[in-house]
Amino acid sequence: MRTSRILVVSLVVFLGGYNLSMGQPSPEADLEQEEITVVGTYKPHLADAVKVNLSPLLPETESKALEVPNYQVPLYLQPIPWQAPVVKPVALGKPTLQPLPNLFAKLGFGTQFSPLVEAAYSSGRSEKFNYGFRGGYTSSNGARENQRYTQAGGALFGKYFLGPVVLGLDGEVQSESVFFYGYNEEDTSFQREDVRQRFLRTGAVLELANAKANDLGLEFGLKGGIQTQADVFDGRETRPFVETVFRYPLPSKDEIRLFTGFESLVYRGPLERNRGVFRFRPGYAFNRDDFFILAGLEMATDTGRFLLFPDLEFNAKLLDKELVFFAGWNMRLQTNSWRTLTDANPFLADSIGFRNSRVEDRYAGVRGEYEGRMGYEVKLSQKPINDFALFVNDSSDTRRFQVLYEDVTLWVAHAEVSYQGGERYRAFASLDLRSFSETGDQARAWHEPGLLWNIGGRYKATEKLHLKADVLGMGPTWARLPDGSETKLKGTADINLGATYAVNKYFTAWADVNNLASFKHQRYYLYPSYGFRFMAGLQFSF
Repeated sequence: MRTSRILVVSLVVFLGGYNLSMGQPSPEADLEQEEITVVGTYKPHLADAVKVNLSPLLPETESKALEVPNYQVPLYLQPIPWQAPVVKPVALGKPTLQPLPNLFAKLGFGTQFSPLVEAAYSSGRSEKFNYGFRGGYTSSNGARENQRYTQAGGALFGKYFLGPVVLGLDGEVQSESVFFYGYNEEDTSFQREDVRQRFLRTGAVLELANAKANDLGLEFGLKGGIQTQADVFDGRETRPFVETVFRYPLPSKDEIRLFTGFESLVYRGPLERNRGVFRFRPGYAFNRDDFFILAGLEMATDTGRFLLFPDLEFNAKLLDKELVFFAGWNMRLQTNSWRTLTDANPFLADSIGFRNSRVEDRYAGVRGEYEGRMGYEVKLSQKPINDFALFVNDSSDTRRFQVLYEDVTLWVAHAEVSYQGGERYRAFASLDLRSFSETGDQARAWHEPGLLWNIGGRYKATEKLHLKADVLGMGPTWARLPDGSETKLKGTADINLGATYAVNKYFTAWADVNNLASFKHQRYYLYPSYGFRFMAGLQFSF
């Protein structure tokens, strides 16, 4: 067949890492071209509003209208368990890079003395392999004493095509520095090194999967690797893992699915802890023209405990694509590692404990799509969670946080809508109403918001000039003080604007304004955000 290539380079600065994926079809197959419909549109998250958002997005790629999927669930290697929305008060944005020829570079500078440098390279077209690298550096300095942030690092990636299979290898090194600036600087002062925290994260992943359809129709994947994290207080976590996934379609269009996974978590620090988690999830999917049913279960072991979880899902077309009813009931074992907890809140004490969360999700709702332009979803969920992680200020050092694990019940009412106005513009909005009916032994679910919402749009004024606007909001939260009392933290609404102008096919100028109203929101008690931010620069692609 014709050799084709799709190269998507995603360069992000840390707290999420860099992502790049490439595909290379086998020259032995003769596949028909098919129209691809994107079933979800970009939705900004509040995390990007209160983070130190130093990395503006590149110009938007062409967007397709929201459409109800045809119930064919794609192959996946890693299940994504539900997690409560979290927002880091000091972090950076995660830009998604457009497909590029071979070389990409981005330079910028902004308020709070914030330089930005990003670069990515790919080897380009090849029937046998692709390889490349990405890397970046950025930093910022807020108005408060020691309100600083720095992150830098890079990654290598490669894929090698061996006939019916593809072999992938990725490796990365990330360095992130934050400072414990949550103190009253009017009567207290600290030297920079006395309040500095630095995380060094490394990772390597090897993946093997089928590169083309085989006679049996079997899809499979095998992934294994190791992740590490260390800090300046001699803490260190090592996480080796292995995952496999299989999906076998039957002549009736039904599918047999199987996922297995194992991970070991070894933490060395003031509190040493070794944990091992094994997952085994078989399932059977009934695919019909007007409905879809997934029936399965998950068997898991968590440091010697045996757990058995349901895995059920149902979808039915009520009015073709315009109205689809869906419901489900599943449970997942969510791993709370040192890395995931510091991703949520980097200001943790060095003596925290670790427990995994058992998350149950019972949900029902409707979704639909109208004339390929408008899409919507309304959903109600009840989530009983065992050992849910909450953050409270340490009584002996209020600049740092301890982790409390409580059994909670979370109710979520979710609504979203999007509209695609041809190629010129699109608009979207979402709303989450959250309520905890149970909070274990705690009076409240500390630092958990009851309201999350966003409204945004994208507009292509000309072929060269692209504009964007987002308004992101979060309701009030409650914090527990060291003396046992509580205080209410105000909500926030951030207005974010951005523009890109393509000077020519190689050079693009960009500018971003974040938190236009300059709200000094505290996502975590004693840690206000940076307020108003402006950044601009140039990007190049060759």
